[in-house]
Amino acid sequence: VRKGGVVADAIGNRAGHEEEGGDLPQALETAQRAVSLFPAEEEIHQDLVRLYALMGRPDEARRQYQALERALWDEGSGPPSQATRALVAALPLGDEDGQRTMPAPAPAASLRFPRLLAPLTRFFGRTDEIDWVSGALRRRETRLVTLTGPGGVGKTRLALETARHLVGFFQGAVLFVGLASLSDGAGFLDGLADALRLTLRAGPAPLEQIAAALDGQPVLLVLDNLEQIAESVGPLVKSLLMRVPDLSCLVTSRQRLDIPGEREFPVFSLPTPSSAQAALSDFPSVQLFVDRAQAGLPDFQITPRNASAVAALCERLEGIPLALELAAGWAQMLTPRQMLERLEDRFSLLVSRSKGALPRHRTLRDAIEWSYRLLSPRFTALLRAPLGLPWRLEPGSGRDSLRGTSGFGNALAAPGAVPPSNGRGGRLHALSDVGSPARVR
Repeated sequence: VRKGGVVADAIGNRAGHEEEGGDLPQALETAQRAVSLFPAEEEIHQDLVRLYALMGRPDEARRQYQALERALWDEGSGPPSQATRALVAALPLGDEDGQRTMPAPAPAASLRFPRLLAPLTRFFGRTDEIDWVSGALRRRETRLVTLTGPGGVGKTRLALETARHLVGFFQGAVLFVGLASLSDGAGFLDGLADALRLTLRAGPAPLEQIAAALDGQPVLLVLDNLEQIAESVGPLVKSLLMRVPDLSCLVTSRQRLDIPGEREFPVFSLPTPSSAQAALSDFPSVQLFVDRAQAGLPDFQITPRNASAVAALCERLEGIPLALELAAGWAQMLTPRQMLERLEDRFSLLVSRSKGALPRHRTLRDAIEWSYRLLSPRFTALLRAPLGLPWRLEPGSGRDSLRGTSGFGNALAAPGAVPPSNGRGGRLHALSDVGSPARVR
């Protein structure tokens, strides 16, 4: 029985009888009427694809298949079945005038995917996060996962480590595309084509050429730093996912794309030590700090003399990987206790001494400035307001709890400026670091 029930079955049978009787135009009309009543009924779409093919109209058959993809996507279902896809794959090349079109770009099976870049530093923690994200993509629970969080929290590194765990599953068809250099969405497709080493031809739309090139096997695209172009690129990502049934995307952004089927995964800071848990070496934030400190001071270790200062430093920096790395870079010159004392002026302390650091990660101020430039005027005004930073919103207080005095409650959804706390009670918090640059302005 079809999903549309008895009515869909009856109309489908009628179209079948008309087809068997040789009345293809009437069968086509019946099937078209059926699909207007049951737009997500795949078997009716199959009938239409087959009828268009029998009538020598392959382009209309392909458009019918695309309509099915959109209908299934809107319904929240998976991609069309293998049987339907095979039916479309067997269609001849050509257009409605009978002229043959140019050959489609090579399918993903013949594309050469470059190996993921090897990291230069060690990775700590995040095992649960990697398991969840990679598991969701393996089980096809979703084809789009967006890692969200404030600057410096480790979204890019988590995406890369997750992608490394998925290389085998996607048979090597994993591609990392860095987008931080784009200021608008105009260069997105060109950048994606370059990453795929695909030469775009004149004529067909670039999106269609890229979709055709990706089609043919499961592919994972890791789209890094999408927040500054999210509004313009979101529809393009949606179109690619609709056109390529076996495509999955792992996105990093300070805000979600807000397209159907997206699963947002907030990235929290690393766990920090507490008085109830004294084994400092068990905490990823401490492991990260020690490792980065040893890059400049190889014999750096946690000792009874510096243990409390290291624990307090990780706590004061809230386990944010970028802040920990910037602080650890001073290990040659400052002890952990001296670093802690200088945190009153953390924008002077948290400055990278590495020439290879990304521009937005050279200082803590740069990381915050990157987010600040993405905010609406309403939210920048909120950050400049004398609300008494740092502040927290407890569960149940709601995003509108500030509305009575400032009118900016809804602004708390801004990209990455007010991250959830590290899984403790679901609170929202804003650091004094976030407000300081805004007030300087």
